[in-house]
Amino acid sequence: MTYKTHKTVGLFLAMAFIIGNNISNHLINSNISSNVVAINLTNPTVTNSIPGGLIFFLEVFYYLYLAYLGSLYPDIDHIGSHLGHRRKVLSYYIAMKFGHRTITHSLLGMLIGTLPVFLISQTTWIFFNFGKIAWFYFTIGYFSHLFTDTMNPKGIPWLYPKKTMYSLNHFQMGTSSEEWMNVGTGGFLLASSFLFPTPISYALFVYLLILVIK
Repeated sequence: MTYKTHKTVGLFLAMAFIIGNNISNHLINSNISSNVVAINLTNPTVTNSIPGGLIFFLEVFYYLYLAYLGSLYPDIDHIGSHLGHRRKVLSYYIAMKFGHRTITHSLLGMLIGTLPVFLISQTTWIFFNFGKIAWFYFTIGYFSHLFTDTMNPKGIPWLYPKKTMYSLNHFQMGTSSEEWMNVGTGGFLLASSFLFPTPISYALFVYLLILVIK
């Protein structure tokens, strides 16, 4: 699958989890403003003294960006990929050592890739009190990449080092089916930003638009 597909599907799944979490915590329809204290998403019993709208936006911004990074990470094994082009030394080493669509496109690779993010998020509370679950959204992005590549006829070795390739044989890269997937997930992302209270929705819309079209 293409870079565009991986990032939009990763962001789509992350946003779906964020919306579901907000629904469960009764935040989507709450009247968050600069004069209202926000309930922290990761711990509904903890409140923050900083303006609720700002904390809420930083939290969503942070989670979505980690999902975006996670959705690109498996292709670090390809020096011509979006991420591989920016991390050439690491990308070249992995490509020469393992090849494309091998260890980084497996459950083992997802575990290895997510572990540093998990350890950092457990030892450092980034952006107030919600850094501890940051690894979860990186993992969502990573998993989304593996899932979309499984839909390609070539498939991926989920159980690497076992070299069996698993495929749903559904989408060929660059076909109209993949383009429709991009349109659907991208449209959901942009529309979902308006489920949140203003002015958060406007800032989130701009942020998502940048990630979708970049």
